[in-house]
Amino acid sequence: MSPEPQSDREKPSLKSACVSPSAISNLVTALALLACVLLPHSIGCDDKVVRPIDVIGAELNEGPPLVTLTFFWPYVFGLCTFLFFIALVIIRPQRIERVLLSLPVCLLLYLTAIWCLLLFSSSAESRVAMVIATFVVPSATLVAIRVTWLWIDGRKLAAATWAQSYLCVLAIFSLRWFWILPIKQMLYGGVLSMIAAAAVMIASWTWPCWIEHDLSDRNHPAERFQLSLKQIVLGMLVIAIAMTYWQFMARQ
Repeated sequence: MSPEPQSDREKPSLKSACVSPSAISNLVTALALLACVLLPHSIGCDDKVVRPIDVIGAELNEGPPLVTLTFFWPYVFGLCTFLFFIALVIIRPQRIERVLLSLPVCLLLYLTAIWCLLLFSSSAESRVAMVIATFVVPSATLVAIRVTWLWIDGRKLAAATWAQSYLCVLAIFSLRWFWILPIKQMLYGGVLSMIAAAAVMIASWTWPCWIEHDLSDRNHPAERFQLSLKQIVLGMLVIAIAMTYWQFMARQ
């Protein structure tokens, strides 16, 4: 008996892709994070209000934007995610799981390159790079092991979600604890930036459920998105441990 023919892939229309939950959730949250670059982030120890767009503009006028590339990368992350999902909506690729993983991988390579520039710059910047590494290296190693295991196990969309979520956690830490200027008081722009980064992370959690159906193959069934209490508690525990670890290392 010959095997039953498999249904052909049905590429979503551009209209359906544009209004799909995957496109809307990821585009809106990424754009919100990017827009926060215009808002007042915090008050520094010199009692001046810090707006990221002003700091970025001033540094671009002075020379190589090392500080901008390093400490303002969460806004670059928002821009890259926004442009990436516009491309996904337009192209609607067949093997979307491979394309999705390329986004966090490329951004992690970008962060690694910037970290190397810091490490081999002045002594002060080298110390900053070493302090950041005490947090990033252990956590990145654990996430890399998890992502690799999921990929080998065939859960490629889950692997991409883990990588993207880790970038969002790094973005939240960068917006508060890895910030270039000492923060005397957080303002609404900084708080909204962290909330937007968390929203980008939640949007990535829908990838295994919706994105293949919404942006690649209409014949692929969409699953119901839900979070278990266990996942929520585990996520809060991991973030709490990471914050405690970072504060401990910062005092050393």
